[in-house]
Amino acid sequence: MNNHKQRHDIRFRKKAVVAAGGWLILAVLAGTGVTLPAGAVGVRVTGALVSGPCSLKTTDITVSAGEASAHFFYTHVPARTAGTGFDIVLQGCPPGVAGDARVTLTGTEDPALPGLLLPSAHRGMAFGIETADGHPLPVNQPVSAAKAFPLSAGETVMHLKGFIQAEPDAVRNRTLSPGPLQAVATFRVYYP
Repeated sequence: MNNHKQRHDIRFRKKAVVAAGGWLILAVLAGTGVTLPAGAVGVRVTGALVSGPCSLKTTDITVSAGEASAHFFYTHVPARTAGTGFDIVLQGCPPGVAGDARVTLTGTEDPALPGLLLPSAHRGMAFGIETADGHPLPVNQPVSAAKAFPLSAGETVMHLKGFIQAEPDAVRNRTLSPGPLQAVATFRVYYP
């Protein structure tokens, strides 16, 4: 049993993605003079150009998941730390913005703990991300399964938490390896 404490960090890289639907294509075609075949129904598409979507306030976020001893993981069920809070902040959201922003995370997934990030140095532990109220935000999920956060004009704050969880086999076999842990995830924010 090793009681060494180590510092553990999760780094995030941002990517803002604006989801565009087929309506933009219809709007472009509507102004091209395209002739519809006989019997076809014409569709008039109207809209308004609005200011750009929200922007991400921070480009890189580092979450310190703190320190924990191997003994902690061997004696706690579930074998995970409490979450450490961090925020993803969208700013400059235009007035009248409606709908939800969806957040996805991509990174190297731990095969023993699906949905959690595998650290660069495998020590029998992985990083997890969850919402402030404890709902998992697994890595490598499709946008359709992504967590939705309501958008509001001006600034939208998405409260999240990062935690460390020990792999079941590493706990059962007492093979957790002390040392620093680091993982990198890329988060993408999809707007309506």
